[in-house]
Amino acid sequence: MNILEVLFIIGSILLGVFGILHFFQNQQYISLLLYVPLLVWVLVIFGLRWFGPKGEFKNTTVKWPPYVNTCPDFLTEHNHTVNGATVKACIDTVGVSTKNGLDKFPEGGDANSDPKYFFDIIPSESRAQVCDRLKNTGLTWEGVWDGETCFNPDGSGAGGGGDVPTNCPTV
Repeated sequence: MNILEVLFIIGSILLGVFGILHFFQNQQYISLLLYVPLLVWVLVIFGLRWFGPKGEFKNTTVKWPPYVNTCPDFLTEHNHTVNGATVKACIDTVGVSTKNGLDKFPEGGDANSDPKYFFDIIPSESRAQVCDRLKNTGLTWEGVWDGETCFNPDGSGAGGGGDVPTNCPTV
């Protein structure tokens, strides 16, 4: 239960109690008969609108990022041919690799050019191996490697700093 919901409940109780006392002390019994059901109706409508399953103030934990990008941060997906087979890879068109592990893709470059321009996407690679490659090329990948921590698929950190731990799950 969040604090706004608690405040709404306390406010609703106070509105009910003080409204009933006011009408009862002033002997306005017909107004009291109208006040109670209308107050309940209004509070139920707003309570459901604000705190119901799809309410504006409903606290739900959202996985971040909602999905993992197909390429590391600021890289662009690009297919290239290796030994006659098409390989999914990512290219750096801006020059974000900080450790010179990946060269900036030349403008108008050939899709089958030198491997130094490609960060290959290897489906069988474990998350720890991906983190190692990212670390060695000086890249980050939101939801996978932030430069210090290799993240589990659930978003929790699996370790960081020096060596990337081998307990990272596979991709």
